[in-house]
Amino acid sequence: MQYRPAGEDGRAIAELVAAEILLAQARGTWPHLKTCANLACGVCFYDTSPNRSRVWHDTKTCGNVSNLRASRARRRTG
Repeated sequence: MQYRPAGEDGRAIAELVAAEILLAQARGTWPHLKTCANLACGVCFYDTSPNRSRVWHDTKTCGNVSNLRASRARRRTG
């Protein structure tokens, strides 16, 4: 099945996004779509981990920064 936007404006894009959301919900893949836990990042990503446990879009960049901050905070309080 193939579908196309009815126009070329923002509404047409919103309609395509809504259609993709409905399809993802019907397929059961909607919970795999996440936003990076790094608030400064905000990247959306598709979590391919078996138990949907990913929280950062990239562990080397966003995850490393977050883990480093948490480690330093533990050292200060410990």
